Amino acid sequence: RMALNADTIQGMSEFDRYLEEREAPQRTKETYGSALRCFFGRYDSLTLDNVRDNLRRYKTASSKRTILAALRSYAIVNEMDLPWNKIALPRKKRKMPRVLSREEVARVYRWIRRRDPHYAQIFMLQLRTAMRSNELRKLTASDRRVDSKGNPYLLVRDAKNHTDRAVPLDAKAIRLVEELGLPVRFRRQRLNEYIIAAREELGIERFVPH
Repeated sequence: RMALNADTIQGMSEFDRYLEEREAPQRTKETYGSALRCFFGRYDSLTLDNVRDNLRRYKTASSKRTILAALRSYAIVNEMDLPWNKIALPRKKRKMPRVLSREEVARVYRWIRRRDPHYAQIFMLQLRTAMRSNELRKLTASDRRVDSKGNPYLLVRDAKNHTDRAVPLDAKAIRLVEELGLPVRFRRQRLNEYIIAAREELGIERFVPH
């Protein structure tokens, strides 16, 4: 590792002062500080070629993003102009939604029902239909329909990507719709609070009901 030059030491000092003034979390200070020390321990200046070479040393996309975020913040604070848009990073992989087991569904449902039966039913309806809260809240009685083959469904208007879609209903979903009535009255924030609290108390991994 090479010794830090005077310009880098001054730049690091300015960056530390910037983080303090912004009241950045301690973890951010430590992560960014470590990334910058590693970088300037290998290179004497912040250039595009040096940034690219440094990123090749890291295997995961998350590590590369952290390093790049630290370097970009350092450059902004010290008024250094680099063409960051020329640095390509692999896209972050999206995790597939986690599916609850039947036992987990029953446990979460019972937990919410003990506190609010109405929200427990909404939770179950979302699970059975994969409908988002905003879609469920917009439904009216006229959106409950039957297709040409006699199969019941809900017409969700202006759904994702601003298109309408049909949501098939099985027997349990039909019963829930009848008991809840349309439109369904509830607060999305309260539903989320129940789900988060149930998940934490029951020790179940993060999930979404739709």
